[in-house]
Amino acid sequence: MYYLLLLAATALFSIQFVFNKIYQREVGATFAASCCFAVISAAVFGLAMLIVNRFSVGFTPFSALLALWATANGMLCGYFGILALSVSDLAKYSLWLMLGGMAVPFVYGILINGDAFTWQKAGCFLLIAAALFLNSRGGRAEKKGGALARISYAAIFLFNGLGGVIATIHQSPANTGLAVPTTDYTIICTAFSFAASGSVLLIRRIRGRPFPGKGRVTRKALFAAGAYGLVNGVANLLLMISIRHLEPSVQYPIITGGCVVLSVVFGLLFREKITARKCACAGITLLGTLLLLMP
Repeated sequence: MYYLLLLAATALFSIQFVFNKIYQREVGATFAASCCFAVISAAVFGLAMLIVNRFSVGFTPFSALLALWATANGMLCGYFGILALSVSDLAKYSLWLMLGGMAVPFVYGILINGDAFTWQKAGCFLLIAAALFLNSRGGRAEKKGGALARISYAAIFLFNGLGGVIATIHQSPANTGLAVPTTDYTIICTAFSFAASGSVLLIRRIRGRPFPGKGRVTRKALFAAGAYGLVNGVANLLLMISIRHLEPSVQYPIITGGCVVLSVVFGLLFREKITARKCACAGITLLGTLLLLMP
């Protein structure tokens, strides 16, 4: 059952980039534009979750502290992601983002969380990492000096990976007495994200700075941000539920591998050009994922 939840979350994570791309085309890809995107998506998903939770939200200092950490971590990942895209290309950005999202929780699971180390896990990790590096080849060179690119790569690698670590810590059975239920924690994280991103926009407004990006949020951009909030929020909720029952050294390679494979599938649906390299990457990733699922 929990593998099915993980598969559903992976599919939703793969779809969310469509809405992200629509918003960026309409508004732009600056840090302030990203904050506006976060405000809209958090408002839509937060309201939906409040309705589902009957406007009841539990609270503990432990969950609030982790939610605050997750919010700051997410904003830093978004900021350095924009820096990375300003000096490099999407392929290299995706490489380090996805590699960090897999590697950091994997290492945390083995070294700290007490996950068993097996040859299947090692083989899966190496195959998916090789596929990610293969997929990043052929992109254009950095547009500026390499130092900023390397710092940005390291930052998005670390911060995207820490997002999985924070979720694992909160959902650990050892912290059950300290943590609120998963739905409550999701609402708290969403509220913090809304408040943090909204504060950035409010400070800009007080200082008289113009709206970020192209100067306005169109109806299409509003729809894209709201749809992203629902898709991403549900995906993270499913992920949080499955974390309680699956080791991070198993869960995060499956998510990363699934996103690589599904990106090719969704590319076909949206009539994107499917190259031999993309097919090879998807094949290697699928092999690694199947290896991980072997008894």
